[in-house]
Amino acid sequence: FHLISCSKLTDSERRTIRKMDNGGLSLETAYGIITTDVEADIRVKELNNLKITGIIVNNRPCLISLGKLCMENGYNYIWKHGRAPYLQKAGGRVRYPVNQ
Repeated sequence: FHLISCSKLTDSERRTIRKMDNGGLSLETAYGIITTDVEADIRVKELNNLKITGIIVNNRPCLISLGKLCMENGYNYIWKHGRAPYLQKAGGRVRYPVNQ
């Protein structure tokens, strides 16, 4: 799942907030179980304005699922020994710093 806090949505993204088709879900997090039944369409500018659907979870960090990006959006996640990881799609790369 992609997770987004409502406070991080732009005005245009807020207009896409809707009830989830499946009636919602419960997620077990490091802070305990949270439940939600709303989602919104968001744009990720770092990924060429890729539009994804994020499940709204308030007061939690935003999270983009690498698995969903790879399986549903055609990205490859590459992390070679001793180098910074990156996402790759159609020749383009998005690099991510690693904090050690």
